[in-house]
Order: sequence, then structure tokens, then C-alpha cells
Amino acid sequence: MVPDRLVESIAEHRCVLFVGSGLSRHTHQLPVWNELVKDVSREFQPNLTDKEITRDVLPYKLEYLEWCKEHDQGLFNLVLKRILDTSSRGGPPSPIHRVIASLPWIAIVTINLDNLIEEAFNALNEPCIVVDTERRLAEVGVKAGTLILKMHGSFDKEDMVLTSSEYQTFDMERHAMQAMVISLFSQYPILIVGAGLQDPDFTKLYGVVYSSLRGFKQTCYYLSGPLPEFVKGVWQARKFEFLTTPHSELDAWFANLEIAVNKRHSDYRPIGRVNVFSKLQALYDLADTNDDVSDANDYASLNRRYTAGIHIPDYNIFTDAWDRTLYGPLRNCVGALLERDAKDVRFLYIGPGPHAPLFAASGGKYLDKVGELILVDIDRRALQMAAQDLTRGFKVNVKTCETDITCGAGAQLTTYLKSLLGRANSLVDVSNALSDLGALNKIMSQANANEPSDYLRRAFTKSSIASDVNLVYSEMVASFTGTAPVMAFDTAMRRKFSEETRVHPALFVKVLKELRELWQRYNDWVYEVQLSALSGVTADGGMIAVATDTRKEFKERTRGSILSFTQADLPQMDLSKIGLCEVRRQYLTWSDHTSNFPASVEGLDVDYFLAHSHPVHFVVYKKGRPVIAQC
Repeated sequence: MVPDRLVESIAEHRCVLFVGSGLSRHTHQLPVWNELVKDVSREFQPNLTDKEITRDVLPYKLEYLEWCKEHDQGLFNLVLKRILDTSSRGGPPSPIHRVIASLPWIAIVTINLDNLIEEAFNALNEPCIVVDTERRLAEVGVKAGTLILKMHGSFDKEDMVLTSSEYQTFDMERHAMQAMVISLFSQYPILIVGAGLQDPDFTKLYGVVYSSLRGFKQTCYYLSGPLPEFVKGVWQARKFEFLTTPHSELDAWFANLEIAVNKRHSDYRPIGRVNVFSKLQALYDLADTNDDVSDANDYASLNRRYTAGIHIPDYNIFTDAWDRTLYGPLRNCVGALLERDAKDVRFLYIGPGPHAPLFAASGGKYLDKVGELILVDIDRRALQMAAQDLTRGFKVNVKTCETDITCGAGAQLTTYLKSLLGRANSLVDVSNALSDLGALNKIMSQANANEPSDYLRRAFTKSSIASDVNLVYSEMVASFTGTAPVMAFDTAMRRKFSEETRVHPALFVKVLKELRELWQRYNDWVYEVQLSALSGVTADGGMIAVATDTRKEFKERTRGSILSFTQADLPQMDLSKIGLCEVRRQYLTWSDHTSNFPASVEGLDVDYFLAHSHPVHFVVYKKGRPVIAQC
């Protein structure tokens, strides 16, 4: 049986796979430790009997391998190649390795010297970053693909870890790789396959993690055959969950895992392999998705790709900073509003995504005040996932409404930018189109025709949800709704006109400025549109809380900042026209990227890769007649 939580963590791109030598033995009959030493001894000392090997060699296998290597390194390398090299055998990957290469792991860690994992990725044309030496760590963040950390190296590399002296220097020579493994194991659930609990390599790695973290911080799913209950009891206390599966059923188990993961995110699957250190593939895929947009409805698909490929991986990388500086403070702000209301509040949550972080990450704090929780998002699959998690973990009545809070403006913007790029033959064409304010005015007028003040109320009626909610919470909707289409356009434009961007840098800077101004004007308008839509479903005396980032501030102060709107503050508007008045405003600083990604990436906006933060305005509006503003 495959646990639901394991399926979720893999589908949501936040699970580490740890592979031991037992898997290579199962799929390709490669030798494990003692068998490998026996095979080597038969080449170096063919006259040794099995009894002599068992008595004199196996108790000192590390020293014996070192003696063989020093005695004849050329022969030693040839023997290892003959034993472990599977590339010359041809044929497709094993069923299990095919599944491994097809699933979106955050990273794969292995102590195996063979190349079966990377060969499976190559066979399926799935990108991967193989780090089998400290030197290759430099490739992380420059290339895109699933990170494969080979802690002991590869059999065909000089600096593999196999002999006595190599094990003794392991800590000093691979400390950066160990630090990376510790970071991964501290943040994500782990699926362990093919590693015995008494395997010295596994116990050593566990010791490294234990010395740094005092044990695993996330659940370890351990896939193995039957084990004594007392063994399970010891390791269960160390956050291990045992998945007992006979060896004869491993292929079927992995086949079921693949089916379950694909079903879990069939409508919400991240495209590409954006690992914890890289945004590269996500940006390229976002541009490719933009190329595939064929009608306005695919705006939802573009946002889904942005959320799955960029937003969620960013959160996974910078979880502590986001929770400390964004979700934690916002939770307290909204919680204070809930505390002032009686029970059975009708609460509207705009843009919860698949995780609903306002409540899910808090252990359900304040949910006892909520009588009905209404989730609104443009992504149906995200709504399903958020609702499922909330109803499974907490006692709350959840309803969902799939709709576009921009009243169709996001879809219009997406279609316009795609059409613009398709028609343009040069950067001059792009510049002329972007500087045409009439195009943006047309997008706005088309969305205005959808009557924003009644737009959300109609969507509620279609979903059999009553209006007149008591409290609304909307997070980053203004800047978020325009970011995906603009980012996709930016990346696709750089790719289409790569030569021009190098030959005419001044023109390219001008185009980027015009694109940013288009995005800012769009955000000005969408902020007012969403307030109008939210006012339309809020009861008299109800509150609307909106959290919005107003600019991006780079850690490197010389780069200045990027405004989210045409001015440094929130857009100015006549709130009385939509029946609202502002009653409170608080200021937060969201530490988004606490460190730089490698910035020397040709064809991509460097700004996406640099450490930055965002000032966030948390503004509370009241529905009804004006009151004296309170700050």
C-alpha cells in the first residue's frame, strides 16, 4: 500500500529519494558489498577458495580493496567496470528505474557507484544533474534537472569512495555534499529503498544526519521486506514509517506509486525538474506553456505552471523565511480579526493554492471560529487539494469556487502578450506594441464589461454558495495575477530575440522598462477590480483583509527596487464607490529569496535569481458607511 502523504509529497515536488545498493541488486543483479569484494578477489587472487575469502578477506574488505587498488589500479578499474557498468548491456531501464526517472523528486541521494539512475533519466530524456564529486557542485543552479547526489561517487571516476583510506577521508573531502544532504533531509520527507538498516553506509549517513539534526526532522518512509517488530519499534521512534513489501512485489509497488502520483497531480503537475537550487527549467517551461496557450481559458494553465514550477519550489527552498516573515505574521493579523468575531464566521479565502498556508501550516489555529470556509482559486486541482487537506485534518465546513478574481483580465493579458510576440519580427515591433496604451485599455474595458462588482456573486451562485460573507482574506492577488503571463512573455521574448538583445542592449532595456510599466498599470487596475468583486459578496459590517507586496527590494542595494504598482504605495481609488472604507493598515517585510541563485544565466532575467524581499501592506477594509480610519 502506498501512503497518501507520501504520494502528496512526491506529487508536490517535496520528497527526497534515497537509493541503496539493494535496488541495483534487485533490478540488475549487481553485487552488494560482500559479493563485490568476492568478485574483485577472484580477479586478483583466483586461487583463493570461498572459505579463505570468507575467513581472510571479508572481515577486512575495505583494506583488501585498498590493497587491490594499490597493487594494480588499472586492473582494479577494469574489474569494477566489468562488474558495475550496465551501459554496454543495452535495453530499456528496469521498470522501477523508469518510474524513478519519471517522478518529480526534489532530489535523489544514493551511495551506489553504478550509473543505473542517471541512465534511466537519459533513456527517458529527463534532465538530471549528477553530482558525484565536490567539483560538480558548481553545476547545481547552472543546469536544470533533478539533482542526483552520489555520495560515494561513480565507479568510472577516480575519486570514488570504496577503500579504507577513502572512507577515512570521506568527511573532509565531501563535506559540502554532506551539508547538502543534511539540508535536504531537514526539510523534506524521504523514501528509502534498497538500503539495509544495518548497512554500514546507511548507518554512517544516518550518523551524519543525527549528529547535525538529532535525527530526521521529516517522515522517513522505509520500503523493505518483513522486519521484526522490535526493530520497527526502535526506528519508528526515529520518525520511520515502514512500508512492508516483499521483494517479489517491488515492481508492482512502484507501478502503483506512479499511478497514484500521476492521479494526484494530473491537473497540477510541475513540468520539468526544478530542483531546490534552480529556477532554470521552470522559467523555460513557463515560456513553453505560454507558446501553447490557444485561448483565454488557458490563463488558468499558465498560472498552474507558475505556482507548481516556481512559487511552490521557492517556498520549499525558503520555507523558514517565508513562514517567519510572511505566513506567520499574516496568520496573526487574520487571527486577530477572527478573535473579535463570534463563532461560525463565514470566511472567504482568495487564492489558497494547493496548501492553504494561512490555516494548514498553523495546525488549524483559529479554524474553530469559522463556521464555513469558502476557498476561491482559478485552479480546480489546487482547490481540491487544499479542501482535501483542510477537511481531513480539521473539523471545518469547506466549500470551493473555481473562478478568476481578475474578472477575465488575466486571460485577456495572456492572450494579448502571446499574440504580440507571435506577430513581432523584432524588438522594435515589441517596443511599439508595449508602448501602445490603447491595448491595455482594451483589456481593461473588456474585463469591466464583466461587471466586477457582481462577478464573484455570480460565480458563488453557480457554485451554490451564499454571498454575504463576514470576513475575506486575499493574498497578493494584484501582483500575482499578472506575474505569470508577464514572466512567460519575458522569457519567451529573450529566447526569440536573443541575438538582438546582445547587439542592441539599449533597445532591450527600453523594452523591459515598457513591459514592467504594462505590468504595473495592469496591477493598479486589478487591485481595484478585486476589491469591487470582494465587496460584492461581503455582508454589511464585514471585513476585507488584503495582503499585497508593493515592491521588490534587492539585497544588493545598488540594483534599486521594482515597484508592483505605478507608485510606491497601493493604488489610490474612491473606496466609497464600492461601499468600502479603510480601517487598518499594517506593514510587513517578506524575506522572499534570502540568498542568490547563480545570476550568470544567458537568456533569463537576472532579477529572478537575486536575493530580495518585499514590503507587504496588510490592509483591512470595512463594508458599509465610512468610519474614522485607525492605523
